[in-house]
Amino acid sequence: MSLTAWLFPPSCVLCRGALTEETSDGLCADCRALMKAERGRRLYRVLPNLWVIAAASYGGAVREAVIRVKKNAICAAAPCFGELVYQAYLTQKPERMPDLVTFVPSSSVRNRKRGFTLTEEMARRVSERLGIPMRPTLRHRALSGKQAYQRGSRREKHAEDSIFLMPDLDLSGQTVLLIDDIMASGSTINHSAGLLLQAGASEVVGLVLAKS
Repeated sequence: MSLTAWLFPPSCVLCRGALTEETSDGLCADCRALMKAERGRRLYRVLPNLWVIAAASYGGAVREAVIRVKKNAICAAAPCFGELVYQAYLTQKPERMPDLVTFVPSSSVRNRKRGFTLTEEMARRVSERLGIPMRPTLRHRALSGKQAYQRGSRREKHAEDSIFLMPDLDLSGQTVLLIDDIMASGSTINHSAGLLLQAGASEVVGLVLAKS
């Protein structure tokens, strides 16, 4: 055992229980079984050309883990979340491999405070595991009021006013895998996918850690 592992023993991303060894998904055996039971039950049709796959429901240990990671800026957990959504993607047995992995952007102010962008780091892990390119395609403009606090039509308007395509983006004929952390009403990933389709993508598959 390394000195670092001895001083800072690895713990489960969800329940925070001690791990006897480091794992690619950052989970203990019990939490891995819990996530495995969730897989395959969370597939949503949001747009005619958009399916969204959720690795889990947003509650219990999953919700606590996401809040903890964001509040405490735990960058090391992001690849673990990426591994979870990657495994959820595989359970759907996709007929066609995506051409590109991208992500829903978040506030630059929050990203600077945390030192990383959670969805980008998740997308990076998925990209590495699938062996396909990952790059940003969308940009975020900060608005007053958090998206999570908006409701109904205001939530949709907030997404429309805050997320835009990168300049000169051409996705002609590409199947795009779009990564986000949480899907609530679906307005954010819906709007983001719509933009990618406008840029020429033939299909967008949404992949999220959890659906509330």
